[in-house]
Amino acid sequence: MKIEYLADCIEHVPVLAKWFHNEWGYLLPEIKFEDRKKRLYARANRESIPIAFVAVEGKEPVGSASIVECDMDTHSHLKPWLSSVYVASDYRNRGIGAALVTRVIEEARVAGFSNVYLWTPKKEKFYAKRGWVLIERTTYKKENASVMEYLLEE
Repeated sequence: MKIEYLADCIEHVPVLAKWFHNEWGYLLPEIKFEDRKKRLYARANRESIPIAFVAVEGKEPVGSASIVECDMDTHSHLKPWLSSVYVASDYRNRGIGAALVTRVIEEARVAGFSNVYLWTPKKEKFYAKRGWVLIERTTYKKENASVMEYLLEE
């Protein structure tokens, strides 16, 4: 398994958009599938946020994660954010999600950030095991949300 910049494997955008639409479409039902693809194309960067990464096994995408400026409009003062961490169901529990999270953390560190944020409705324990700290529990998009922070070492 390799983790690539989406910019280097842009052909995977339709698959990623389908995953995201199926997984999180209920959070923003006004965003149509074609709009999700456009949002992903906008993350096909290497040197400026937003940046998406794709975990690839052979030639197949198996997961993805992004670093974005803000992923929670109620918390726009916090920047940047780990976003859209997804691993295809057949590939879960193999460390791919953890590897994607680590890649985003490293990218944020190289970019000079001192911390990274995320919000999750269900995976607080997954992130806590990897050093993320809960900073708030709230409701967002009608979901229970854990807002978490990862402090980057200098």
